[in-house]
Amino acid sequence: MNKSIIHKLLLKFLAVTIAIVIIASCNKNLPEAVPIEAPGTGGSTQTIAEFFATDTNYSFYNAALAKAASFGLAVSFNNKDARYTVFAPDNNAFRRSGISSEAVVTGGFRAGQLDSLLRYSIIPGEVYKSSDITTAFPNIQLASNLTVAAIPGTILPLNLSLYPSKSATGFYLNNIPVVAADNILANGVVHTPLIIAAPPTKYLWNRINTDTELTYYKAAVLRADTDPSAPGALQAGLLNIGANLTVFAPVDAALRPVLFGALYQGILPQVIQQLIAGGATPEQAAAAAPPIAAAKASTLSSTPDGFNQLPVQTVKGIVVYHILGVKAYTNNFPTDTISYPTLLNGGLPQHPGVKLKATFAGPFATNAIVKGYGNATASNIMINTTPFTPEPFGTSDQNYLNGVLHKIDQVLLPQ
Repeated sequence: MNKSIIHKLLLKFLAVTIAIVIIASCNKNLPEAVPIEAPGTGGSTQTIAEFFATDTNYSFYNAALAKAASFGLAVSFNNKDARYTVFAPDNNAFRRSGISSEAVVTGGFRAGQLDSLLRYSIIPGEVYKSSDITTAFPNIQLASNLTVAAIPGTILPLNLSLYPSKSATGFYLNNIPVVAADNILANGVVHTPLIIAAPPTKYLWNRINTDTELTYYKAAVLRADTDPSAPGALQAGLLNIGANLTVFAPVDAALRPVLFGALYQGILPQVIQQLIAGGATPEQAAAAAPPIAAAKASTLSSTPDGFNQLPVQTVKGIVVYHILGVKAYTNNFPTDTISYPTLLNGGLPQHPGVKLKATFAGPFATNAIVKGYGNATASNIMINTTPFTPEPFGTSDQNYLNGVLHKIDQVLLPQ
């Protein structure tokens, strides 16, 4: 990273950390989707509750509603004055999710667990048909019916967010394809996802902190945070339930050689000066220094602690360049390359950001790339071996309380 960029980062990184705090405070609907205030006149006269009670394809879902009845959702679904958008798994979706029968639904889960599971896939107060969801990048953010905590720094309730999206490859809830849409009822609309959308329970930092393939990225975050408890610290953002981030996390095999190169560039002039101080001519020192510097850099970069030898602001610039201030699943990626800002743009607004693109087979991305401004080639997102592979084995579309994580095979270079 050249001196002018480092200088700008030193002067302006405060703006980046403030940007994290601002982003982390956001838990509101985005403006792209325009909800319908009431279902269309062609809809059924059935309420949502009546629909689930009578359609045998949703008997598992209805069993869950019945067991969780004390929490009031079934009564709400029967209110014709209410409005809901419900992403309701049918029996096949339950089975695809590993729940084989109604007996497993009622016997394997507590009432409170089922209530939370159901509420996470509900948008209360509005009716969103598939035609109301745009194809814009990134996904729109809508509040679910699952309240989990207060917004940090306030007493206001925070509901987990949902991310419906639409593209040429389909209609999605988060990264889950919707297999049947727009069942209009008297008090809302029901869409059917391929599998159950389970609410996330962990934070981005929980994954970064424990993943054995991300030890170098973890070390970079730790180096970047001189005070992890300070407002706007990276760890604080990665542990903030109000944040909505996308982390492109380079695996160790990708980040280690970059660390080596950065250390080598810093060590080489030091070695030259030491050799000259020891009596060598500048020409002799320049010839003898590279293998000495390479050996030292190799030793230091053999462990993640090598990041402690680099300037804090340099490491911060690299780390935040791998984070978007929005939640983006691979299914929401464009099929034509677009540029999108990263958190680095909080300190360098004129920076072109990163380039994103995906290719699809059916509803799933088979290849997705992210390219840094300084990279000759794009980095590949390491697509899950099978769709919906969860942690700790999943490598793409890993869903967390405050964002989504994708592992990548190349470090993104901002310049």
